Amino acid sequence: MTFLAAWTGAYFAFSKYRKEQKWNEKRSHYIKVTDALEELLYWAEKTRAESCFEYSNSIEPKFDNALRVLSKYAEIGDLTFSPKIHKAIQNIKIRISQIQFTIHEERNFDSNDPNTQSDWDRHLAVEIRDTINEQMALIKREASKELK
Repeated sequence: MTFLAAWTGAYFAFSKYRKEQKWNEKRSHYIKVTDALEELLYWAEKTRAESCFEYSNSIEPKFDNALRVLSKYAEIGDLTFSPKIHKAIQNIKIRISQIQFTIHEERNFDSNDPNTQSDWDRHLAVEIRDTINEQMALIKREASKELK
């Protein structure tokens, strides 16, 4: 009888430990995605401010690193996230790629004028910011449901 009680206690304790570990891992993935999105938003605001000749701080955003994190979770996010969140991450990544391609193509026609380049930088920053903000509310709402 004591053996059965000890085994049952150990089973439930281990089960609880595994659930906590899974929750912590999922939370860690959400934090990485949120940090990447926040880094992209920081880049967008800094780029927009600089193109408008406004003050911006000297901390350089890690745009490429944030895009790599986003690309990774756009590919393998279905292993960790709910379908809605995974789709939102994919939508952000696809839309950023489309925006970058379109602006790069259109910018080539105006390559000699520095003022026009600044306008294109601002346009890119605003488009990326708006894309992320559209999906961020959904990601936060769904993440709070999943992590309860």
